[in-house]
Amino acid sequence: MGTARRGHLSRITKGLCHSPCLSVCLSVCLFACVCVCVCVCVSVCLSVCLSVFQVQLQESQRLLQGRIRTGERELEEFQQSLESLKVSASAVLEDSEAVFADMAVRLEKTKAEVRARLEAKERAVVGRAEKDVEMLEKDLEELRRRDQEISELLQTEDNTHFLQAAPLMCVPLTAGRRSRALSLPTEAFSAARRALCHLRGRMEEVCREEVDKISRAVNENYVSGGECVKGEKAVPASFPLSSLSLQPADQRMRAAFLRFSCRLSLDPDTAHPTLVLLEGPQGAHCGEEPQSYPPHPQRFDSVAQVLCREGQFGGASYWEVEWRGGGWVDIGVTYRGIGRKGGGKPCLLGRNENSWRLRCTNAGYAAWHDNRKTTVAAPPCPRIGVFLERQKGALSFYGVSDTVVLLHTFRCPFSQPLYPAFRLDLDSTLLICPHEGGNGNVP
Repeated sequence: MGTARRGHLSRITKGLCHSPCLSVCLSVCLFACVCVCVCVCVSVCLSVCLSVFQVQLQESQRLLQGRIRTGERELEEFQQSLESLKVSASAVLEDSEAVFADMAVRLEKTKAEVRARLEAKERAVVGRAEKDVEMLEKDLEELRRRDQEISELLQTEDNTHFLQAAPLMCVPLTAGRRSRALSLPTEAFSAARRALCHLRGRMEEVCREEVDKISRAVNENYVSGGECVKGEKAVPASFPLSSLSLQPADQRMRAAFLRFSCRLSLDPDTAHPTLVLLEGPQGAHCGEEPQSYPPHPQRFDSVAQVLCREGQFGGASYWEVEWRGGGWVDIGVTYRGIGRKGGGKPCLLGRNENSWRLRCTNAGYAAWHDNRKTTVAAPPCPRIGVFLERQKGALSFYGVSDTVVLLHTFRCPFSQPLYPAFRLDLDSTLLICPHEGGNGNVP
């Protein structure tokens, strides 16, 4: 009979609950409380399990509700921040439109002023020239008339008339006429044209510099999770060459430069003895021990400098250089005739009128030409891009890392081929980055 009752109880409870708690309770009832009413046993077991699960579910619900409240609060705050960001961005866009509209108005006003002055100058020059033309035409008319009178007098048969008129015809007509030679001020507008070209160059340079400042100010990349990471990250100064992770806009800018990429190699015949040439030679390291280079008239004998073999004769050229070390590296260009003997200004890159350089240090940059220094405020970058437009008279240096940032632009009417040149401090190293399929010296 006990066995039958236990089997009946198992059939009753099967399917009611498969939880470990209810199974334990029913097992106890089956084997320890055989004589107890089945309904009472099941009721007690269900009550115990319901109580346990109710407590667990209430705790889970409390935790979930807390997470929901936190998430809703964070979402609300984020949405408020997003709306604030939209308002701020919209305001900046409106301000930029207003600024550029004002600049356009000012440019139009300046354009009108320049045009008025040029037109006034044109009227003055042309008016004066037209008066000279009128005077010349009158002189010619009178000369032709005198010529006709002389011809008629020579053909007359009246000797008395001839003798009376001849003395008058022999008097020159030039006396009292134009006292100066005719001339036009051919240089009157050449100076204005040069001034306009200079103005355009200065405006382009200022616009590039100011746009780069604006780009650096707003160049923050949004990262999921609410972080903002500054766009300007210094590439680790390590050889082999560092890898670049450029933003799309900077990728396009660098790709445009690389179209003009040119192959460069250092000229061993110009290298100072303390420079150890590396990789082909594509690089150099400045050490203390002099190398046993053979004597050569083109070699720098007192300054740790070296030129490239390849001169830039025209068109546009681009190359990149990486550098490292605790000191500094000068990256620049020079005419072939830079001094080689001695350590004076005629031999130093950037300290004379024949050369231009950017000094790179871990503290910043300085641009030099003709012994004039321009400090460049920008974070240090181990890769420098050089873009030369010789025919346009522009030499630009760029910091190339996760962004492409204009550091400085020289503007000069280059009159000779330019040779890339470098100067190294003790224990500094540089490496010309490999040519990346461009077509340097593109006109």
